Amino acid sequence: MVMVQFSKKHKILILVSGRGSNMVSIIKTCRRFEWPVDFLSVISDRPCEGILKARDLGIKGELLDRAKLGKDAFQSELFKKIKTYVPDIIVLAGFMVILDAKLFSGLFHLMINVHPSLLPEFKGLNTHQRVLDENVRKHGATVHSLSSGVDEGPIICQAAISVATFDTKETLEKKVLALEHFIFPLSIGAVLSGKVIREGDKWNHVENCERWFLEEFKLFYDF
Repeated sequence: MVMVQFSKKHKILILVSGRGSNMVSIIKTCRRFEWPVDFLSVISDRPCEGILKARDLGIKGELLDRAKLGKDAFQSELFKKIKTYVPDIIVLAGFMVILDAKLFSGLFHLMINVHPSLLPEFKGLNTHQRVLDENVRKHGATVHSLSSGVDEGPIICQAAISVATFDTKETLEKKVLALEHFIFPLSIGAVLSGKVIREGDKWNHVENCERWFLEEFKLFYDF
């Protein structure tokens, strides 16, 4: 097992919108390493595979249908749900909703997201095609906490790949998703165990965090 020390058991809430592959990677990682976490629920803003996969893994899956509720009612209901659960961390695993900053700003410090680019480059959607269009030779993924700006929160971890001349939007998507599956659960473990700590608008690595990121975790990573 990876020797990561946790001071207490942590409560995790996950928000999804799609297939839930990052969610599955996070859940499997926590269980494989026997991290002391409790998955409160997986909440989706639309019918999706993510809810079904969560239930298959024995975790509560909830639908707050944004299309039926309407934008404002959805945001309000989601906020109420989160406040009811009182999570230690809120994971946005492919959650395709821009949260109302006025309503959620007090929770942004608890929220962690993964974005398919090396932020601050290529914020927003369709990152892989934009990388190709601009002939950029390095691409990757970023784990960050939230802020009032879209894809602008403090960065926790990044991983990069080289863009080959033969790469397509589809091949880049596959490569970057593999990075996400690696660094997203890793970053959550680092935050919950205190390997990285939030100081103002920045995440700082403490102890021998780099070695843990690059060696010890990777040794056991095989899914």
